[in-house]
Amino acid sequence: MIGQVVLSVPLTAVLLYGWLQSKRSWVGIAIAVVTLGTLYFVWVPDEAAVTAETLQLGTRYDLLAYLFVGLLLLVQLSVHLKDRQQQQVVTKLIRVIAINGRQVMSRRSGGDEVPVVDGELQSPDLDGSVWDPRRLVTQGAGRNEAE
Repeated sequence: MIGQVVLSVPLTAVLLYGWLQSKRSWVGIAIAVVTLGTLYFVWVPDEAAVTAETLQLGTRYDLLAYLFVGLLLLVQLSVHLKDRQQQQVVTKLIRVIAINGRQVMSRRSGGDEVPVVDGELQSPDLDGSVWDPRRLVTQGAGRNEAE
């Protein structure tokens, strides 16, 4: 009984995570379904033994271990998909900054056009530095050094 409660607490948290993610992606639904199956097998060990024997997985503990590994992989996939979505948002933002950067820089310099030679912005200032938002993509972030 204590072991069932110890296993049920993190599984309940994973079930909640899957339920919250189910509105965004199919992975959340898969997490919730696998978690419900795992919770069922934790609380009904006789069914877990029969299912493990039917699937030729060994004991019920092997079945639970495979289900936990499957849950870990699904959660990792969910995190990967969220990370990829965030990277796409940042890429779109950088593109907008790069496209609109020339217009912003021409307003900063008092309405003068900023000359572009070979795809690089040339500095209209005497100190030789101008902020080029396109450098965010290639160098990370910051101000351009004098070329």
